[in-house]
Amino acid sequence: MRSYGGQIHPRPRDNQLSHIDGETKILVVDRSIKFTVLLAKLAGLCDAGVCFKFELHGEVIDALISVTNENDLDHMMIVYDCLKRASPKPSILRLFVVFH
Repeated sequence: MRSYGGQIHPRPRDNQLSHIDGETKILVVDRSIKFTVLLAKLAGLCDAGVCFKFELHGEVIDALISVTNENDLDHMMIVYDCLKRASPKPSILRLFVVFH
């Protein structure tokens, strides 16, 4: 899932941070995608220069992990693989696209 636009605010009911008033869409990419290709794909979908971060499963949204190079992308894929092994349900890794 990729979320962009909008803002991150505390939810009134539990004060946990959440993404509101933006777009959230599903983006499927090949497991072997390179960092520059993924970054170009995200930038093309948003028509802007971007960077992106991912949310660790079970963590709050204010602990987003920046992905800035190939090593970070490899780490993100390892986290995704761990999610897949931990649950029989389909795994979703949530990305937050940040415009610059």
